[in-house]
Amino acid sequence: MDGGEISDSRDKITKKRWGNGDIEFTSVTVEPKVPTEKDETLVIKASFKVHISDKESLFGMKVKNGVGTEMVGTNNKLLHLSSPSLKQGDSGEVVWRVPNILNNGDYSVDVAVIDPDDLSEMDWWEDAHSFSIIRDEHSPFVVEPHIIMEFKS
Repeated sequence: MDGGEISDSRDKITKKRWGNGDIEFTSVTVEPKVPTEKDETLVIKASFKVHISDKESLFGMKVKNGVGTEMVGTNNKLLHLSSPSLKQGDSGEVVWRVPNILNNGDYSVDVAVIDPDDLSEMDWWEDAHSFSIIRDEHSPFVVEPHIIMEFKS
């Protein structure tokens, strides 16, 4: 899946997507489109539409590498953030800013929104968007954070 617009996916429960459809993601993007080592931050955006909701929701995401290893992820509970008050018909967007520590390679983004009371999935979308990191210089390590090294005598 490339994260493009979808229409009435509440009827499309697949191996990669499931949930009761109370809240539905409509698109997922990553900026910049082709991150390089010059980009310090990855911006992950997930647009959503509210079909049925009158309570707090738990929004989360994770980034996996090409072999499925979970590299980074979070949700509003882990970040101690309350979700906005959402009503039927509302649309919105969740934005995560993630330090670009990922090494050269292919990655995918999973997004989810669940009911924090009973942990039922409203929308869980695996591989909602895929992207590649291109680094001119890279190491054999899984992540490539900016590291400062110095010699002292």
